[in-house]
Amino acid sequence: MRPSWGGGAAIASFAKSDARPALYLLLQTFFSMCYNPTGIIKRVNEWGEAMKKNEPPSAWASLALAFELGFVIAIPIALGAIGGGYLDSHVTHTKDVFLLLGLLLGLILGIYGAYRLLAPFLKR
Repeated sequence: MRPSWGGGAAIASFAKSDARPALYLLLQTFFSMCYNPTGIIKRVNEWGEAMKKNEPPSAWASLALAFELGFVIAIPIALGAIGGGYLDSHVTHTKDVFLLLGLLLGLILGIYGAYRLLAPFLKR
């Protein structure tokens, strides 16, 4: 029994028509937009050059960044405490006013230094 819609003839006529290249182009464009097997999206900068993909940092680079972050935060706090303690004991003879101000200033400077250190990584 033959279908009344003439399915075989319609498919055969479509296969011979000029719509095939347009359909292939449409499917190829759709496929490349939806599926990217490499995972690399090429971006072009203002000079027309393809930008390189940033590699993830190595374990040693991450460890160095962690130590550098610790020093950037700890050194201003320690110097603020030492300077404030010196001012309290030898110069002004106050209780702990300059010690607390030195700690606060060191903390502010440490946070600012950490922000400046991590700013390139936060922009990614």
